[in-house]
Amino acid sequence: MATAGPPSGAVFEWEEDLLYALPARQVDRVKCMRAACDKVESASLKFAACSKCGARFCCRECLVEDWKRGPHKGMCAGLGEVLKEGFDRARRREAALSAVRRVRLYAFPFYARHRSDRGPGALFLQSPNAVEDFYFQAAVNRFGEPLERRVYLAFVTPREFDDDLVKEDFEIALARAAFRRAVENNDDAQTAPCLLKFRCGYLAVARLTMVPDLAICMTLAADYQGKDQLQLNIDDHD
Repeated sequence: MATAGPPSGAVFEWEEDLLYALPARQVDRVKCMRAACDKVESASLKFAACSKCGARFCCRECLVEDWKRGPHKGMCAGLGEVLKEGFDRARRREAALSAVRRVRLYAFPFYARHRSDRGPGALFLQSPNAVEDFYFQAAVNRFGEPLERRVYLAFVTPREFDDDLVKEDFEIALARAAFRRAVENNDDAQTAPCLLKFRCGYLAVARLTMVPDLAICMTLAADYQGKDQLQLNIDDHD
């Protein structure tokens, strides 16, 4: 299902798509879109595609079942739009914000804890997944392949941005001016500057309204005392 639109108060200071090359897909190993079905397309089993969105199923029974109980019904219209119009800037932003929303009950208390302890800085959310993987709520991508989405959270001060992040990844220096501007101009206690980076090369700096609000975040913040980084696994295939 496509995520809801950007929350009020989401301000993008800067963004860039570095277009990193992703591993080539094994087109001949596409799994049936229905999560409970293990059948894989082969020379002897050719999948049929949904006429509206292109999602592929091994048989009509799986298509009908996934429409009734799976993610297909919620994804179909949005996926059709992506296939027709492409994954444009608005959809990249929506997907990036969706990644934050999925972990907000951890991310913003984590940010509040470190800002209280260390002073001005930003939440750094990075993922080994492509930003497109967060556009839909389903734990499968648009090819029917199961997703294992993860995000890593850290708190970064302007000095750490220059001393640590840029040394590890020189291209992230492209975001330096926007990063500093977002941190220095953040005089609203209810807003968190965020640096967002995904495997596909999508890189952005945004200021986001904290949800839950600061008072609740500070109550939850005690859980993150002494924790410099969090790894959060979004999908559970058990």
